[in-house]
Amino acid sequence: MLEMGPSSPSQKPWGGRFTEAVHPAAARFTASLPFDSRLWPYDLAGSRAWVRALGRAGILTAEELDRLQKGLDEIDQELRAGTFPFRGELEDIH
Repeated sequence: MLEMGPSSPSQKPWGGRFTEAVHPAAARFTASLPFDSRLWPYDLAGSRAWVRALGRAGILTAEELDRLQKGLDEIDQELRAGTFPFRGELEDIH
């Protein structure tokens, strides 16, 4: 089970502007990872499509495209195996 204890703002992606820790009740209320973690196949599909689009647009080099696709494949394998390290401070599957 995912633990949602107190966390410092610096652990949150959006925490740079805050100096106090997030209240545990607020962290539990705003966290969707316990619910949306089951959406990972769809989130990965969207990420793969976005990476391909960035490659086609010339924003990513062929090497960057390959590295990102391989990284997404590794994440996919970990999720399928149940070994992906979900981190509660990141709050959601995205």
